[in-house]
Amino acid sequence: MNKSARPVMNSARASKERGWRWALDLTATAADQPMFLRIARAIAADIRRGRLGPDTPLPGSRALARTLEVHRNTVLAAYRELFAEGWIETRHGRGTYVAHELRDNDPQPSAARKPRLKTQQPGFAWPGPDTEALPYRLPPAGTLRLWGGLPDVRLIPNEAFARAQRRVLRLSPNVLGYGDPYGHLRLREALSTMLRTTRGLVLTPEDLLITRGSQMALSLVAQSVLRPGDVVAVEALGYRPAWRAFTLAGARLAPVPVDDHGLCASQLARLCETENVRAVYVTPHHQYPTTVQLAPSRRIELLALAAGFALGGTVGIGTVVFALTIGPALEGGFWLLQRSPVGAPAPVATPIPAPLAGS
Repeated sequence: MNKSARPVMNSARASKERGWRWALDLTATAADQPMFLRIARAIAADIRRGRLGPDTPLPGSRALARTLEVHRNTVLAAYRELFAEGWIETRHGRGTYVAHELRDNDPQPSAARKPRLKTQQPGFAWPGPDTEALPYRLPPAGTLRLWGGLPDVRLIPNEAFARAQRRVLRLSPNVLGYGDPYGHLRLREALSTMLRTTRGLVLTPEDLLITRGSQMALSLVAQSVLRPGDVVAVEALGYRPAWRAFTLAGARLAPVPVDDHGLCASQLARLCETENVRAVYVTPHHQYPTTVQLAPSRRIELLALAAGFALGGTVGIGTVVFALTIGPALEGGFWLLQRSPVGAPAPVATPIPAPLAGS
């Protein structure tokens, strides 16, 4: 391969890797061998098993000598041995690296010489990978991403944001600590004022819990409200990460059709007659992914349905209506309405204070 075509490692990354204390296991090498051979064999073994991939920077001879508490000449002799075997290469003015291409003069079989990570089985029962819970991977640079739920970072005032960060770090060095688990008090004060003013909610800073996003809020509420086996009604086309939060809490999902006016309340009513529906998850302001709004009449139907089942319904013990970013016809984010056993006197239709989630 043409040397000019080799990928060049970022110099900052190489410097950072060389600055770390380098771990090298010499216990697997024969103790009766000279130290330089033990070092060379240990590095070669790390290349074989994939710990050190092609073009990985190696520590300088002085740094490695200090780490291993040996003379620098011992490390230099080990590097010469590795160079002669084709494991490493020296790049002028940049240091020593794992070879970009390995030579064919190693006694090990070709498959063994290929740097690769070996698959290891755990020593306990493992249910297998949960692909739905894995985070998405970013596409290659230059890809046009038409994803929802992501901000346009080009609109962030970076300079003003950086100045604000520097000012806060100067005046409040403790801000990098863990802080209040409910969230910074001044942030909760500002949010409570905004929610009282713009949403008509009655709350104080003590009623707010700051999370890393709406997904974390959904997960916390699902773990608090749902029990294994509970049925959660969801929009047939909907936000899968939210569904995942419910299933991880042990719930079973029941899809409800969505039309031009949002969630079909009549279909939900039929579902509630046959299933013990514990919760309903809706996105009324902009349904995901169709973006339709839940019509005011549907919002009223949905609340009436929840109240109807809460007051002497034939199945279940309660209903929760989940809603995000909703209008005045469906106030709040979560409604918890207790229902009475069959034949018992109907209680007053008063929503129990429940968490509201938003982002």
